[in-house]
Amino acid sequence: MRLKDQETRQCSQCGEITENPGYLFTDKVNFKLEIQPVLTNHAYPTNRNGGRRLTPEGKAYKDQLGWAAKQALGTQPMFTCPSVSFIFVYSDHRRRDVDSAAKLSLDALTGILFEDDSCVQELHLYKRFGKVSSVEVTVTGN
Repeated sequence: MRLKDQETRQCSQCGEITENPGYLFTDKVNFKLEIQPVLTNHAYPTNRNGGRRLTPEGKAYKDQLGWAAKQALGTQPMFTCPSVSFIFVYSDHRRRDVDSAAKLSLDALTGILFEDDSCVQELHLYKRFGKVSSVEVTVTGN
């Protein structure tokens, strides 16, 4: 952690200037949640009318990931131009695309760790296999 003593700070990537509330904050948030990563295609299945609606499983995943993000962020401000890293750990060896869980995970963090997922400057995705399924999130600011 480091203390910012300036009134404002400027993003080194996009130049956006944000107010500094004057308390300690970090340029990095990291948390791990033991939960089965939900794939986008499973969370938004196509119904018989051709539309898509979030399933209860997808909603529960987004809610739990969002809650963990709020706990990890605490009282510090949202990131303006973040780099985001996901490590998806699966307990089974079924075939999955590494990017399939990223969209739903980014949506879960939108409005909590950053304003919109379109402001994410870098995205790193990792797929691992282990005894316990989990999602590890690291968000690094400017």
